[in-house]
Order: sequence, then C-alpha cells, then structure tokens
Amino acid sequence: MKPSTIKKYKIDVFDKSGDLLARVGDSNYLDFPSYLEMERKKEVPTGFADKRRQAYWTRHAKEIEKLGDDWVGSRSYYAFMLLWF
Repeated sequence: MKPSTIKKYKIDVFDKSGDLLARVGDSNYLDFPSYLEMERKKEVPTGFADKRRQAYWTRHAKEIEKLGDDWVGSRSYYAFMLLWF
C-alpha cells in the first residue's frame, strides 16, 4: 500500500506484483488512527475513536453483509482493515 496518487483517496492498495487492487479512504474524512491521535492530543474525549469506529461499522454493515464471502478483497474490506481496524 502507498499514499494514493488520486487526491480524492487516502491509500492505494496493491497486490504482490504491483497491480492496483483498490483505492480506499476519502481524503475529506478522518479515520480511526486520526481519531486516536486526536484523543492522544486531548482534542476529543477518551473513547471517541471507538465510538467513531462503531458508527463506521454500523453505516457499512449492510454493505458488508450483502457482499458476504466476497467482502474479503473488496474496497470495503481494505478500508475497514486499513483505516478502521
């Protein structure tokens, strides 16, 4: 994975041979590590990052459920694992 070459996204995900698998993370929004950093700096209350992660999961649960076994390897999968896990 590398920072995205497209300004709209945060991360480009590649396979071992260097082929692009997915672009994930809207650069206009924060993610779990960002919220954790804000907690560390006392910009938000302790536990805020976990609440935001739960909200992310709630928003995307139907999509993940719909994909079923196809979720692994999807853009949603990479976004969750890289930005929210």
